[in-house]
Amino acid sequence: VGSGKTSLLLSFTGEMPQTLGALRYKGSIAYVEQEPIIFAGTFRESILFGKPYNEEFYRKVIKACNLESDLALFPQGDMSMIGERGNNLSGGQKARLALARAVYADTDIYLLDDPLSAVDAKVAKSIYNETILGLLANKTVILVTHQVHFIKDAENIIVMNGGTVEGSGNFEQLKAQGVDVNTIFSLHKNQNSEENEDQEDQQDIQTKKLQSTTVETK
Repeated sequence: VGSGKTSLLLSFTGEMPQTLGALRYKGSIAYVEQEPIIFAGTFRESILFGKPYNEEFYRKVIKACNLESDLALFPQGDMSMIGERGNNLSGGQKARLALARAVYADTDIYLLDDPLSAVDAKVAKSIYNETILGLLANKTVILVTHQVHFIKDAENIIVMNGGTVEGSGNFEQLKAQGVDVNTIFSLHKNQNSEENEDQEDQQDIQTKKLQSTTVETK
């Protein structure tokens, strides 16, 4: 936290003032921020964002971003109205909607500012496989994440700390540069195990509540 990851992404958008060096890239950019902006309108309009409706691609995006089950709960599906600032959506729904909007834009470069942190472990894994490694497989993707188990497939890993780059490259190259990758990954492994245990406990509690409610209703 506070290492400069978001600032790095903002440098591509021009929102971070440049003091040294040069930044050059070629192609269009889609940026998924940590706190996504949701506009009032229908769910579909929020994803299309002014682009023509391509049903086949649209359905692929909806599926890849794990939005099918959410739309099934809405009274009018993707034609349901979303309130101003998306106040009738959960944090996870906002994150997945923003990701779907970016994917549907079909740009050349994707800046993803930790979109997996707002969803549970199972959904995060699905989005990573279906969206980042799936629909965006032929795109340039810069993914910011604290969930380091997702970066094993990355062509280049950049480790940041305190506003500086401690190292970049694959695992072996990072080790050669003196980056303690074993500590980084072992710490995450322990944290991930604790998070999974907490989620399982919460699921057990919710299941018991549902069972209790069912009995009372009968």
